[in-house]
Amino acid sequence: MRSVIVKGVLALTFALCVASRVRADVTAAERTADLPGSWLVLYNINDADSVTWRDWYIAQWDIPTENTLGLDVSTDESIQFDDFEADIFDAVVDHLAANPALDAKIMGILVGYHVPGNTYLDATHPTMQGGGGWSVSSLLADLTSANWYKRANPYFFAAAFQSPKARLTKATLTSGFYLTARIDAPTLADAQSLTARARGITLATEALSADDAIYYDYSDPGAAGGDEWAALKNTVNDDDFADTERFPWLAFESETDAAPDCAFRFSYYRVTGWQSVDWSGTPAGSRIVGFALNSFGATTVRNTTNLSGRYVPNALFNGGFAAAFGSTAEPFVGNDPQPSTILWCLADGRTLAEASLHSNPYVNYMWEAVGDPLLRVPYWFGETPADPPTVDFQFAGYDVDESDASITITVELSEASASTVQVHFATVDGTALDGEDYVATNGTLSFAASEMQKTFTVDLLADDVAEDSESFSVILSSPVNATLAGVNDPADVTIADDDESGSGGGGGGGGGGGGGGLPLPDADHDGIADVDDNCIDVKNANQADSDNDGFGNACDGCPTDADKLEPGVCGCGEFDTDSDGDGAADCLDLCPEDPAKIDPGNCGCGEPERCELLDPSATNDDLDPNVDADGDNETDIDVDADTNATDPPVNVDVDGGRDESTNGTTFQTLDDESDDSESRAPTSMCGGGVGMAMMLIPFLLFSLRLATRRNLR
Repeated sequence: MRSVIVKGVLALTFALCVASRVRADVTAAERTADLPGSWLVLYNINDADSVTWRDWYIAQWDIPTENTLGLDVSTDESIQFDDFEADIFDAVVDHLAANPALDAKIMGILVGYHVPGNTYLDATHPTMQGGGGWSVSSLLADLTSANWYKRANPYFFAAAFQSPKARLTKATLTSGFYLTARIDAPTLADAQSLTARARGITLATEALSADDAIYYDYSDPGAAGGDEWAALKNTVNDDDFADTERFPWLAFESETDAAPDCAFRFSYYRVTGWQSVDWSGTPAGSRIVGFALNSFGATTVRNTTNLSGRYVPNALFNGGFAAAFGSTAEPFVGNDPQPSTILWCLADGRTLAEASLHSNPYVNYMWEAVGDPLLRVPYWFGETPADPPTVDFQFAGYDVDESDASITITVELSEASASTVQVHFATVDGTALDGEDYVATNGTLSFAASEMQKTFTVDLLADDVAEDSESFSVILSSPVNATLAGVNDPADVTIADDDESGSGGGGGGGGGGGGGGLPLPDADHDGIADVDDNCIDVKNANQADSDNDGFGNACDGCPTDADKLEPGVCGCGEFDTDSDGDGAADCLDLCPEDPAKIDPGNCGCGEPERCELLDPSATNDDLDPNVDADGDNETDIDVDADTNATDPPVNVDVDGGRDESTNGTTFQTLDDESDDSESRAPTSMCGGGVGMAMMLIPFLLFSLRLATRRNLR
């Protein structure tokens, strides 16, 4: 079994501070896709909700505003190819070319809410099965090549057959090559819910529940001669995925069975049943990724009923998954993302964006991940969270002369970490002031695996004024894969005056007097008597109190927020208010005025969920002719299962539409429309065996090549 390094907790609360200059940053060799600053976020300037989403989204992950790009595009979900090239592709390429410092950090491009999500073809490009086109979020490859849409992916690997590739950094990512993802939805609240779910998974401090399972269904016996998703079957049966604690497989029938306690759902079915598949489950489980072969979905993310309610929107917005894999046109069997790679990458702690890239055999080729690219699983099934290292300043105090040009400050870990560690640092005024005595700075330090120390520099400013010694502080915050030790944090920097005269005695307030008697108590030995000390137990001779709340910065968990001493649930600067009293603070509650919901669900805030779902076990005896909620003279699913043997056989009506019984064959739909032009297929329909056989040929050759490679390993 391949070993997977136990990962530290990903605490995603980067402080977004604006200062005169940043003196330290993550290098290209250290930059990975889980850093919020590694992403360029696209939004639509012609859509007010898209602008609102942009502001909300970057606040969730603390993504710098300069990492966003507004596009002047249509609000439609699809876009004609030439318009895509001019208004999106060229706009992104030109923006990154004009901002090389930004491009030096960008690893991924996120196509945001209400940016067109797929292109449609013209006569100059090949026609793909099923309509649709290529995703806007495809890689920034050369569009002038006749074969641009189907290039071999150099970062692909099939984990069930091949050794996994090393984790990508900005330095190892080919120039002009970017990870991609898409967030889109029927409503703004739906789009926000995807990130809310992703953050809930990413911020977890415990391993995935032992009650959750990886649901799988790789066969469709209803197809002519039977049919299988070979890549999924090989994964389920592969020795590297045989550890039932680490990979808790659970077989189910995807066309009829619900998936409660679901963490991942991989299924294969033909066109029959697409619109009636039950994506729900109670209890919900962690519901991280849903993926069904043989579905479009990525062309209709904004609509859960168009094209028979094709998979991706149903998985996300009806099934409650945080992410889903879909395609923008009919996929060719054998070119689909590898389920083994998706699982391996997420088990390794890599992001959804990385799992999507590594699992795709081709770039710019139909398939994409819909969901938040920063989603990751900090602790996999069966993992025991390890205690992360602590991070602190090397010393609690630093002494410099005013004539010194700068001071270098060292930050160190208690022990080396197998994961990348980040921590934010910032200077805070004391008696020494920014712009007069020193230059304020802040930034993020990144410790690569095995690194123990990092440094940053603060510039000092000299003057000709005779004065006492002055001091400022440096503080640490927002650690990732580490915790704050707090022993030497904050650290004080004392600047000794080099001009003539002045008492030179330094600040600190002395021992508080006492009339020549016994010295007053000074618990932290900082020269400030406890009676006058705003941090009795923490050394802080400068008594800096940035928010003037009576608690010094040294012992104030929110040194710039007068209303808080600790960040709480919502962080500093925001109250942990729970307006509806449902136990979820407003900052995390997508329905802050609805005590029954923290997620809009299908019906929105303030509206209870009401879903008519087909019960696959229902028989004619379970149908009550008196139940007709929509008044269309058709019997609904009998919710009370009255087992009345006298109930006559009737049609199942769950969509509020017309009678759909034809020659004794029952059709099943979950849409809310009665459009006579909507495509439907009977549940007993079999696909064309010859067409599928032709589609299987490239896949069989692909599988044979991989199997041969595996035998040679």
